[in-house]
Amino acid sequence: MKSTQTLVTSSNSPLTIPLNPRGGVTAIGATPAGAGNYTVTFAIAPVQEGVTLNPFVIASMTTATTAQSEEIGPASAIIVTLNSGTSVTIDLAQADI
Repeated sequence: MKSTQTLVTSSNSPLTIPLNPRGGVTAIGATPAGAGNYTVTFAIAPVQEGVTLNPFVIASMTTATTAQSEEIGPASAIIVTLNSGTSVTIDLAQADI
């Protein structure tokens, strides 16, 4: 299993975080700092091929104001948008294939 942590702030939002599309299930944890909110979506289009990503909603992570966690199936990327506040910390763990 591969795990990473990324900090999203106003200077890098929205941030596209590439995933291994062949990596299987991905666990996402998001923790906002301060009184802000964030949105996390995912894409299944190939990130490195220059196509426009078509993001899909993760309902519990849409304008979320508290720490949330979700599990999604194979995806090519997640897109994290800090809507307000200081930052949101994104923890990812992706199954190996």
